[in-house]
Amino acid sequence: MLPLLACLAVGVAAAFVDMNRSLGDRWRSVWTVLIGTSLLGNAVAAVRVWPEALCYTNAVWGGTRTGYRLLSDSNYDWGQGLLELEQWGRAHGVEPIDVWYFGVDPRAQAPPFRLLPMHTSEWVGGRSPALATNDKVVAVSTTLLFGAYAKAAEPGRDAVAFFLAHEPMDRTSTFFIYDFRGEAPDLRRSSSP
Repeated sequence: MLPLLACLAVGVAAAFVDMNRSLGDRWRSVWTVLIGTSLLGNAVAAVRVWPEALCYTNAVWGGTRTGYRLLSDSNYDWGQGLLELEQWGRAHGVEPIDVWYFGVDPRAQAPPFRLLPMHTSEWVGGRSPALATNDKVVAVSTTLLFGAYAKAAEPGRDAVAFFLAHEPMDRTSTFFIYDFRGEAPDLRRSSSP
């Protein structure tokens, strides 16, 4: 698909140049302003989403902030948000952060993080999501929470339902952050994110 997109971009650029040549002076100026404004809009969108560029979602699809509802996996969250999550933890004085993570970055297994693979039956070992998260700050990957991976089978489905029943305290580009410190598992309030 990528080679086709490159050919399409070259073809569109050639058509724009050809069109610009065929216009009169007045319309050529209007056309140039339109093209310049479009390019400036693209640059602004790129700067706003940096450094989490993989998350970029067109405004017609709801924009980058809510793109996780329509996109998942490498279309939105490819496990790239650990640096941003670490910065969030430092800014809020939170350490450690338990991470239910979609990705293979080895930093997820090193401080300030503790890996919490709630979608694997080997890890859960009969623990409920409430007990697994008790007295922890947990960051949950948007792909695991809203994508198809964890919803496909137990125990991931139970963990997804558990997190969706609670309100996150905050979020980064690719993580929803839940604070379960100081609450008994059976006394937690529920609401939707």
